[in-house]
Amino acid sequence: MATVYITQELSGQVSSVIKRMREAEVITNNAEVGKPIELDTSGFLTKAMWGSHLHLKDQMPEEWLGVNTSPILNIHMPIDDAGNKVVHGISFKNQNVTNRPNNDRWSEPKIACKKAYLEANVDMAGVQNVLNYLERIELNAEIKARWAKVEGDIMAFLGKCKSLNEALKLWPGVKMYIPKEYIERVERKVERKVREKEILEDTPVDTLTAAAIAARLSGITA
Repeated sequence: MATVYITQELSGQVSSVIKRMREAEVITNNAEVGKPIELDTSGFLTKAMWGSHLHLKDQMPEEWLGVNTSPILNIHMPIDDAGNKVVHGISFKNQNVTNRPNNDRWSEPKIACKKAYLEANVDMAGVQNVLNYLERIELNAEIKARWAKVEGDIMAFLGKCKSLNEALKLWPGVKMYIPKEYIERVERKVERKVREKEILEDTPVDTLTAAAIAARLSGITA
């Protein structure tokens, strides 16, 4: 059997296989994540934008205010186990959100809140839908984190092996992560050896060899 080495190219393709597996699971579980929410959530988004200054909205001249039809809500989550700050952005469309005055002429005012704020305002129109959407985003994050660990473990395993042949011998299940063309390289060599064996089975090699040796001893050569 010919040796197939674990090259940087092979490792890269294994990584691509794992990422495709990850994305397939993400799409299967949460195909709609990433698409804007269209259910009217304008009241809550306006409240979240203005915060404690909401009472001032009706006191402002109309020309000072704008309307945002496609806002983004940034939801600040609790710090994760690794100590990282986590923020999930959710896009909306077909909304009627009243912007607060903003000193940045190039962008809309930001809308941000914590998950607890959503839960405290769940009685407002559209908020339960946002919480449901957030739950799917969190599930996606869990799926991606799990596949990141899978990728790390697979790469660590392959890194300990001298060749793909050794990896397949130690753990045949790793074949599920290996691109087809590399498996074919290994199996093609196996098939050739099987064919060689079949051909030789019908050939009395030992008898023929002995006959040639006897002929040479008698002075007869090819």
